[in-house]
Amino acid sequence: MRYPIFIFSLLLLPAFVLAQSFEFPTSQPVFDFDPVAQAQSASFEQSTDIIDSNTGLPNGINEQISKTMTPEVPQPGELVNLSISIFSTNPDKAVISWYVDGSLKESGQGLKKYTVRAPQAGKVMTVRVTLAKENGGTISETFTIAPAEVNILYEAKTYTPPFYKGAPLFTNESTIRFVAEPVFITSNGTRLDPKGLVYNWYKDGDLLSNFSGSGKQVFEYTGGVIQRDMVISVKVSAVRSPLQSKSSVLIQEYRPQIVLYEKNPLYGTLFEQAVSGTFSLNRTEVEFKAVPYYFSTKSDTDVSLAYSWFMNNQNIGVSRQKNIMTFRNTENVKGTAQVNVEIKDVSKMFQISRSGVKLDFDGSNTADFNF
Repeated sequence: MRYPIFIFSLLLLPAFVLAQSFEFPTSQPVFDFDPVAQAQSASFEQSTDIIDSNTGLPNGINEQISKTMTPEVPQPGELVNLSISIFSTNPDKAVISWYVDGSLKESGQGLKKYTVRAPQAGKVMTVRVTLAKENGGTISETFTIAPAEVNILYEAKTYTPPFYKGAPLFTNESTIRFVAEPVFITSNGTRLDPKGLVYNWYKDGDLLSNFSGSGKQVFEYTGGVIQRDMVISVKVSAVRSPLQSKSSVLIQEYRPQIVLYEKNPLYGTLFEQAVSGTFSLNRTEVEFKAVPYYFSTKSDTDVSLAYSWFMNNQNIGVSRQKNIMTFRNTENVKGTAQVNVEIKDVSKMFQISRSGVKLDFDGSNTADFNF
């Protein structure tokens, strides 16, 4: 039993002795390279290859001037404020020069702002700014000022009586139509076709993308139940020309109104004199006509208009001609009576108005009338 154990010990002994006698050489490092140092060296070499030492920008990227023009779309003859900024160099230590149509207008150290007056419509002005850097080198940028004119025409689709000299007004739930009328004349005197221009419409500064685009010269807007004043703007630009212009209009919101007129049996409706306040009845009868203003209808007898007549707050119905009512004093009594009429567009939620007049005889008693 002892012999196999002796053989086993002899087999293990040489390996143990060899392991104890091995040592690493002291004359050279264990590894031939340092991975961390190698990575840092490669990163540094790569960074110096892609960064321009003059500009601090990656190679292949040119220095650029950031430019600002206010207003962005100038009108003819308007003062335009131009300014520049640059991040790759200090503009305050650079000599900045401003040229207008090739002629030097102003030059100086740190001159980052310049003001110029826009030319007439159809003229194009080129403003070039050059920046001579402190450490050498020059960069430049160009502004193009090409003003044009655009006017906004608008009309509310609301009712006014024939021969009315005023314009129909925009009321809640009504529709208003806008038309942009641009005047774009190129430097050679050619007027551009409005149908080939690009129109961007805005409401209170928000772009109306569904109504904007090429040739969209007309824009219609329908007000809500609760309508407030609004600003409608249009920005027009040419496709193959720097010409562009912008215009805005303030649209105020009004309420539908009713105006009462006397309907004379000989002269017809006396539109030159509205009936209001107190009306003295010095004859047997008088006929009043109620005329709606700024309702979304095409006539004063439109089927969508519902008329209601009142006397002393009592509903007295309507006549055959719903917008006309006759009041008679057949018994020659004395007194006063309050007459009112209410009109409502049944197709709209809040297009409604009320108006009235006091019939006066001597101001003592309430009169009784026949209709």
